[in-house]
Amino acid sequence: MKRALFFSPYGQWHYHGACETTMGHALRARDMEVRFIGCDGLFPACDVFRASTDKRSPISCLSCQKTAATLYEGMATPYQWLGRHVTPGIEGEIGSWLDEIPDEELLGARYRGYPVGRWARSSVHFHFRASRLELADKELTEGWRAHIFGCALAIDGISRALDDWRPDLLILLNGRFF
Repeated sequence: MKRALFFSPYGQWHYHGACETTMGHALRARDMEVRFIGCDGLFPACDVFRASTDKRSPISCLSCQKTAATLYEGMATPYQWLGRHVTPGIEGEIGSWLDEIPDEELLGARYRGYPVGRWARSSVHFHFRASRLELADKELTEGWRAHIFGCALAIDGISRALDDWRPDLLILLNGRFF
């Protein structure tokens, strides 16, 4: 049986989740095994809760995760959380790596060969509603670092999920650097 894996990091966006789970059911009707991986609050910054529109609160991630779980369970969709796949202790390794990168080199940051600085850039523009990324703006550079950190965590977790489950198809419909 062929397998399809959906990476669905933004459970708060109900419309996106409803579209994804419907597609998952369509694939299951075509004899594919389907699994979803959602975000369980691992990322220090994301595109759901942004500085410019909807700042993250202490319960934001739990609320988002609850919304996703309610959708998955209501739609009879098998799912797991990304945190299950992240290498234990990797956060310290990523943090140390990121601390070594000067602000002026954030755009060129590469993690495990992947251009995470470039991938995170559009999320930083979106997060701050900034047309230019001014490195003198400490809030912005810290936000960029937070997005890069999340991107590196996603690389680790998704790489392990792909190795563990070996899907024939990977589907991603939302998430800027994902």
